[in-house]
Amino acid sequence: MSDLRVDGYEQISFWQEDGIGVIVLRSANGVATDQLFDELALALSQASIDDHVRSLALTGFNLKFLREVRFDGSSIESFLSYLERLRTFASIFYSIRKNVYSIVNGDAINIGFEIALLSDMIISSDLARLGFSDDYQYRLLGSSTGSRFNFPAESKAAVGRNCDFVLNSSTLLEDAKKLILKDSINRYLPRRVKFFDFEKVILMERELLIDHYKYLISNQKNDSSDHDSNK
Repeated sequence: MSDLRVDGYEQISFWQEDGIGVIVLRSANGVATDQLFDELALALSQASIDDHVRSLALTGFNLKFLREVRFDGSSIESFLSYLERLRTFASIFYSIRKNVYSIVNGDAINIGFEIALLSDMIISSDLARLGFSDDYQYRLLGSSTGSRFNFPAESKAAVGRNCDFVLNSSTLLEDAKKLILKDSINRYLPRRVKFFDFEKVILMERELLIDHYKYLISNQKNDSSDHDSNK
């Protein structure tokens, strides 16, 4: 895939190709920052009103999809800002009245898999791994969308286990494009029905994440106090 950049964007690239709005996650070795969700929200909003774009496809760059999103967790305020970015992104994704596909060209783990699960169809490379790690805490509707494949643990791509199609990695983008162009089914309506209560789901995930964040901060303070008292 060519190194195409768009002015004003650092974490994604996007373009229109044969009616498909292609959005590329430009993560560094599968790791991005939470700015990714601001850029994705803006690109999705633009694509949703572009009459030349009939469907959307999310993919990665240089055989990397997404494994991790890093954020500033130094204060509760910065952590809440991160969670609000997720909520805004989910809201815009829900509102899109066009089919959305994930072309998983590299590992889609945890937050990366949650993003893929939001789409209407997951098309994976035969070399990719998809799923959740044992200790992952859902934050982008994964507690609901994960039921699509029975909340799979991280494993090699397999139809019905963690994706809808598995294609040869060497021709993934070309073959995925053919699949998308042939797909005449309206898939966004079932997605909107399925995500109808997404605000409630993401709020419950948010509450659990905040509780866990406070627990971690409390433990850090206790560890620091113990260290000081032992000096």
